[in-house]
Amino acid sequence: MRILILEDEAVIAGRIERICRQHFAGRTLTLHLLDDLADARELLAEQAVDLLLLDLNLNGRNGMSLLEASSARAHYTIIVSAHAEQAIQAFEYGVLDFVGKPFTQARLEMALARVDDGKWRSDRALERLAVRGAHGLQLVALAGIAHIRAAGHYCELVMDDGKVWLHDKNIDLLTGLLPANFERVHRSYIVPLQKVEALLTQPGGRYDVRLLDGTTLPVGRSRYPALKARWTA
Repeated sequence: MRILILEDEAVIAGRIERICRQHFAGRTLTLHLLDDLADARELLAEQAVDLLLLDLNLNGRNGMSLLEASSARAHYTIIVSAHAEQAIQAFEYGVLDFVGKPFTQARLEMALARVDDGKWRSDRALERLAVRGAHGLQLVALAGIAHIRAAGHYCELVMDDGKVWLHDKNIDLLTGLLPANFERVHRSYIVPLQKVEALLTQPGGRYDVRLLDGTTLPVGRSRYPALKARWTA
């Protein structure tokens, strides 16, 4: 587990580090503590992390700029900040959680638990995903996604208009960030429930889902009951 803590108050940074080490005890940790945005950008450009814990006020500079620049990367972000008024904007960039200051150990541990809880789904109004385009970071509306498919360590967002965007998060990471109307139907596919036209039973006990655009995708046998229950509810 590679963790970057970006916090300009040494006491708070030390407390976050201690809680992280306790929570992830037994796992190999590579933990960086930084208090400067420029240093954080440099580190993220040189190496990957699994989790970023980010303060939004760093020596008077807005940490939101780092969130905007790194939101398409393949790591989770937890905001730890007193600036609760920025929570809605932060969630638009797909953060895993927003922990307000002052915080209790239990509250931060709750946020950290979401890193490993594949069943946790966002209860926030995420409306867009950040992707890297030819002209820099772009925001893609979730409403325009026809389906999502795994592509190795990445995901491909297949849009209603046929355009395909590559997202740096893998399908497991992305599943945890998406709103509850997105259903993981297969190890390689996620679909918006409102774009499902029909569930199909195939010979040999196989299942497929047909989307409104005519696309047919496989459904994992173990995932079919939950998909059927949610789609017909």
